[in-house]
Amino acid sequence: DTASIKQIGNNYFKDKNGIYSYVYDYFSEKSEFLKIKGADEKTFQVLDENYAKDKKSIYYKNKTLKIKDTEGFQILKLRNTEPEVFIIGFSKDGIYYNGKKISSTALQGKAEVIGKTIFKDENQTYIFREYESKVKIEKRNIPVNAKYTEWILDDESYYYDPKKKKKTAKSRDFEWLDDGNLFRND
Repeated sequence: DTASIKQIGNNYFKDKNGIYSYVYDYFSEKSEFLKIKGADEKTFQVLDENYAKDKKSIYYKNKTLKIKDTEGFQILKLRNTEPEVFIIGFSKDGIYYNGKKISSTALQGKAEVIGKTIFKDENQTYIFREYESKVKIEKRNIPVNAKYTEWILDDESYYYDPKKKKKTAKSRDFEWLDDGNLFRND
């Protein structure tokens, strides 16, 4: 209804008939308003551009996700290269990307981004990897108190590429020469 439609946040709108997700396909340049069936208008909350929730469901664009822990569902924004942002959602049910469950891992306690595509919960450090054909979450044996720029620093060593299992340099031999890209070792 064009007379009553209004934006309620990012790509979400409502009119007198219900709640809608505005979906734009970058590759085909096709856009449309898709109604979200069963959305509760009183408790509907927009979480980001594509995720929203109400008292009973989590939504990705206009699709209802099968997530039981709707109250605990949260969003993390990870950055690969600017301006690319990977938005993952998580709850006790697992980790979601682009509206699809990519891991059954239940994050413990508060989760936070510690650098680009690396995030942690109270017990574990994780790396989000997007490969050409699939997306995956890798658990890494990196202390949760590690620091990160382009490098990961734990209490003992620096790692250049967290994908490699080999430590790059001992902390005591490592000297930064700039803001996180150049270093001297020995």
